[in-house]
Amino acid sequence: MMTITNIGERGGFSSDLASTILNSETIQDALIGSIIYVLQDRNYAGLNIDFEYIYPSDRENYKPPHQTMMSVNDE
Repeated sequence: MMTITNIGERGGFSSDLASTILNSETIQDALIGSIIYVLQDRNYAGLNIDFEYIYPSDRENYKPPHQTMMSVNDE
């Protein structure tokens, strides 16, 4: 099982890192492409997305990446 998180360089969950990802379609597209590559290359059975300490203003933006990953999974 592959896991992606918003753990920053200092070892704790980073609200800023989550915000950067959740507010950029370009970054999301690159991340999703990388995730798909690694999942297929390493034959992982699934994906766990564990973003924590998301800013309240970013919570609505948390849904689209999950929906996109679910759509890719259905293909």
